[in-house]
Amino acid sequence: MARLMPLLRYALLSRRRAYALRRSALAKGVDLCVAALCAYFFCRQIFLVLTAAAQVRLAAAELLCLTLAVLWLLLPLSLSPTLPASLLASFPLSRRQLAAYRLLSLWLDWKSVALALASAVSVVAVAFTPSGLLYSAQAAGLFLAGGLSGTLLAQAATRLQSQALPLAAHRSLRKNPLLHKELAYYARTLDPYAALLFALAAAYTEVLTPWMTPAKALVPLLLIALLQLPAALHPFALDSPAEQDRYRSLPVSFTRILANKHQALALLYLFSVSPLLAALFWQLPWMQSITVAAEAVLVLICLLLAGLILMRMPSARGIQMRMGGFSGQGLTLELFFQAAVLSSLLPLTVLFLTQGRSPLLHAALPLGLCLVSGKVYFWLLSRQRWLAV
Repeated sequence: MARLMPLLRYALLSRRRAYALRRSALAKGVDLCVAALCAYFFCRQIFLVLTAAAQVRLAAAELLCLTLAVLWLLLPLSLSPTLPASLLASFPLSRRQLAAYRLLSLWLDWKSVALALASAVSVVAVAFTPSGLLYSAQAAGLFLAGGLSGTLLAQAATRLQSQALPLAAHRSLRKNPLLHKELAYYARTLDPYAALLFALAAAYTEVLTPWMTPAKALVPLLLIALLQLPAALHPFALDSPAEQDRYRSLPVSFTRILANKHQALALLYLFSVSPLLAALFWQLPWMQSITVAAEAVLVLICLLLAGLILMRMPSARGIQMRMGGFSGQGLTLELFFQAAVLSSLLPLTVLFLTQGRSPLLHAALPLGLCLVSGKVYFWLLSRQRWLAV
């Protein structure tokens, strides 16, 4: 343990310096506002758990514990060890010490301390509900399971990042080796898996208590699409400069290369929403199921259209992605707002125009908009060219 303490102190100081240097004043202000909102909603939930009626207290406690468990799962995935494995190999550490450093360095962040304090307060508050001791023990176990699962996923993500291969090292599929390469790259980021977890949670609530209609299903579909927005805005963010130069030397047009990237993104999006669509197809009548499928395709087309329209902006080319981590570093608030508006404009138009209309119109309008927006997408895609170097 004596050998680990200097490394852990260095990791903590490095995180603080990186946050102070890389984050602008605007970004820090946004972080402060988000932290204040989270604190407000947390205090409100704790107040409901302690003072509301019995049924409301149990519902508030369940929502609070599930939210904190999801945060325990996602927090280690959003952090990474300060020292990479290649540098740690030169330190005189045993395997146990190396594993301990990788485990502890993931939690050296103020968010971890805040989450631990919030979880402790929640466990104590849940103990005051009916059958509180049992629920309190279940909440503590849920937080522990979430943190352990997130840590294991973070370790797996680190391995994926270290095993990233260049373009020439990938095995080729007979028909489309470029698509295979794009899938291998995008599947090594955590964005589609975070979207999959969100879809699983939404599907779970639908199976327990059916509440979604085709109109309400647009909300989780749009949120899942926004989680994968950075890859649509900067499709080449995972490619090194050498790989981008290799793309230019291929006897393939830029339209074909971009189409392969969009195909990979579309497959990952469909993979992410598949649990939600399966739950809705199981619960809804066949006409409404067709409507939901059309809405999912419309959301996907709008996501790719927003990427085509905004991808040449300098702010879009500044987006950074890394394998084994979440994307979106360098994504400005202005660009995110523009992309979110473009991605949700047509789906929200469907929601507005079909309010109170017949089920046939609910299905016909998304299908029609899919055809129109699909033609616009393919027209824009065919006009894409390499930027001048």
